[in-house]
Amino acid sequence: MPNSLTSIETVIGGRTDDDISIFVDSLENYLNISQYFLTSFSNSLQTYIKAKLFVNDNEITDLDLSTIPIKNISQYKFANFTNIESVILPTTLEEIGIYAFMNDSLITSISLPDGLKKINIGAFEKTSITSVNIPASVEILGGFSYITALTSVTFNPNSSLNRILVGCFRDTSISSIS
Repeated sequence: MPNSLTSIETVIGGRTDDDISIFVDSLENYLNISQYFLTSFSNSLQTYIKAKLFVNDNEITDLDLSTIPIKNISQYKFANFTNIESVILPTTLEEIGIYAFMNDSLITSISLPDGLKKINIGAFEKTSITSVNIPASVEILGGFSYITALTSVTFNPNSSLNRILVGCFRDTSISSIS
């Protein structure tokens, strides 16, 4: 475990200021995306806008957000999109919301960008991710529970991690942590 780790949560609390900031950040991201939409019609943006408008859209298989300058993916944003096979996250991403990709069982790998600071509870719950590399920038970690395929977790040697949220790796098959 990283030397910077200062706490591992053992209970779930009520709403916090973080919940409010998630909402504010989500609104800010929506406005940024709307502005971006006016100047670009890239495939990845169209996919993102489509995902914003339709919940459980089974037409989306490849979710490429790499060219969209967003800071956070809001809670439940892509949960239950059962046909998503691949996800490319933007380098500007700082936070992945609660249950953002929950039940997207075809996702087998994820590349987390440098600069990501927070992965919320259940962010990748019940996906099929087999291994994950946690970037040095991540300070708060949650979100990899109930992934029976998950066998390996790697922390960057220069990790900023200081808090692991409750149930972060509950019911996984982790055999290697480095």
